[in-house]
Amino acid sequence: MLCDIDCYREVPLTENKSGQEFVKNMEGWSKNSNNIFVWDYGINFDNYISPFPNFFILQPNMQLFKRNGVNMHF
Repeated sequence: MLCDIDCYREVPLTENKSGQEFVKNMEGWSKNSNNIFVWDYGINFDNYISPFPNFFILQPNMQLFKRNGVNMHF
């Protein structure tokens, strides 16, 4: 299970430093396992009032997960 709790939530994971670290880890795991579960936090812990911080980034992030063999997502 990989978790992106520390990632910045206002842009896709590939477009910020914290997300790029997560992507690097996910790419590494995808080379070693075909059973990857991602716990994807849909909240911006820096701004709890933001109602849907992942509304515009959900599609690019899900496409990224699919490209890297993620077969479970929470």
